[in-house]
Amino acid sequence: KMNTRANEFLKTDFGHEVYDEWYLGPGSYNFEAPEFVEKHFPFYEKALSLSKDDKILEAGCGIGSYSREFVRRGYHVVGMDLSPNFLAEAEKITQHENLEIEFILGDYNEMSFEEKFTVIFFEGSLFYQSKEGLISLLNRVHKALTPNGRVYFVHPNQLITNKQFPMSN
Repeated sequence: KMNTRANEFLKTDFGHEVYDEWYLGPGSYNFEAPEFVEKHFPFYEKALSLSKDDKILEAGCGIGSYSREFVRRGYHVVGMDLSPNFLAEAEKITQHENLEIEFILGDYNEMSFEEKFTVIFFEGSLFYQSKEGLISLLNRVHKALTPNGRVYFVHPNQLITNKQFPMSN
């Protein structure tokens, strides 16, 4: 049964109920644990040369763990995700922690902000369907950034990924 579930998960689009259920349950500890999030922030602050004047978009914010950490450290952030389930959880936790964050329901692959953010932050959330999709996304990111804006994302090296996970081909 476990194997069947894994196959169903591989066929699932991000934001789909099956993925949401996994992410909000057993998957949440992998990416949302406060000690994991906090541990990486000195790197983000240095790599992005963050200042308190920055306006940050966390694209694919999930349940808002990184957004909340940005706010706790005095930065202005907007969280965006295409999952209403994730955003409902993000709102609940954010209110419970007495923080103020604007969350937007939307797909960053379709975003149409015009020079609004100094930083766009993708933590494990940069997904696209094709080379054309990536080009389209990067064009949208460019339009959403101020002239000296910065982008942070992690992208797997496909050669290494194919060796580690040959079934992903």
